[in-house]
Amino acid sequence: MDTKLLFQDAAGFATPMLAVFAVDIATAVDADPLPALLSTSDAVTNAAAKVMASGEFKATLGETLLLHSPSGLKAERLLLV
Repeated sequence: MDTKLLFQDAAGFATPMLAVFAVDIATAVDADPLPALLSTSDAVTNAAAKVMASGEFKATLGETLLLHSPSGLKAERLLLV
């Protein structure tokens, strides 16, 4: 397996798996989770929008979510970490 770290628009290249980091930006301890992707790519944001809005993914420590055939991306899978 080859791993490459690229600093370019994620929508512009094909890959078997694209990993994107996410964080919970809620400020209060008892607040509902407010996950945010650490990506400036509109294509990545749009591909993950439905699951981010559903509340299924909370970006807690160690949580991951795998999306198969993400819409708008050439990646076969999108992994939210």
